[in-house]
Amino acid sequence: MVKEIEFSKQVDSFNQYKKIAQGMSYLDVKEFDINRTVYKKANSKFFIKISEEIVDGKQSLVFSYKEDLMDGDKNKIKKAKEVDIELDYNNKEKIKKFVKYLGFKKGPKFRKKRERYIFPKEVFLDFDTYYVGDEEKRVIEIEAQSEQVVLDYKSKFNL
Repeated sequence: MVKEIEFSKQVDSFNQYKKIAQGMSYLDVKEFDINRTVYKKANSKFFIKISEEIVDGKQSLVFSYKEDLMDGDKNKIKKAKEVDIELDYNNKEKIKKFVKYLGFKKGPKFRKKRERYIFPKEVFLDFDTYYVGDEEKRVIEIEAQSEQVVLDYKSKFNL
């Protein structure tokens, strides 16, 4: 299981943050279109995500098992354990049955569009737009291998 270190913040607009990112030395920008269903289990500190993803035109199915830290302090850096497994689409219904067999209940389903700036040393800056029903929410997320790097980028972007 990988330890994910990240900071996220909801914002009204991405414009000022994208200008900063575009002025920096990034390696690549990737476009994601994600349809995700979340499964939760009572009294579990983990949840499951099944995501249908299109990344730069390539379609995939991703199974994720992640530590649930969503209820924590929104201004703190989160450190969560997570594992992601890319699956064959032919196994989609089987994995859903397996998740239910484990006692996880189907929770929220949503769509997310992500624009990811990839910086040196595996630093990711994500501009996420969530669509849940008629609601639209914009979130900036910084993910890196160390808490100090996340703090440095948080400072660069005045978050």
